[in-house]
Amino acid sequence: MSEEQPQLGPAMSALNPQQQDFVRRYVAAGGENATGVAQAAGYSPSNPRAAAVTAHRLLKNEKILLAIKEISVGMLSADLPKFTAALKAVALDPNHRDHVKVLIWMHQTLGISPITKAEIRQQIEVTTTFDREKALAELQQIERDFGVRLLPRSPREDEEFVRDLVDEI
Repeated sequence: MSEEQPQLGPAMSALNPQQQDFVRRYVAAGGENATGVAQAAGYSPSNPRAAAVTAHRLLKNEKILLAIKEISVGMLSADLPKFTAALKAVALDPNHRDHVKVLIWMHQTLGISPITKAEIRQQIEVTTTFDREKALAELQQIERDFGVRLLPRSPREDEEFVRDLVDEI
């Protein structure tokens, strides 16, 4: 029975077999020794300088970079349950040195603010009464004290007073 090839994602499918081999080996090597990885993938196996140049070019190639990301995300996704369990263990252990850091990170990642906000709404009703006679008496007192004229004395003076105010505006 023949061994089935792993399902390739779109980024890996866009590469030729030698490029795919380079990407798999590069990710497996943890992104280290690109020259050695290029040689192992069949790029200039007997010439380290040429392999170094090829490795540099491959790592500048957008298709290669997308495939590296695709493979890396796939590898991390497979381990997400382990990572989640490890984070949960730290979050639930108040004695762990990174307990608070993990809690803050988890809250930020989930979009939950660790700061609580309290809102207080209060309705205030204000009732004012206007005592016309008292207000007129106060204005008249101000007129006497400061020698100014604030109040009109007749309907004609009312019109002049309003006209003067409008002219000033």
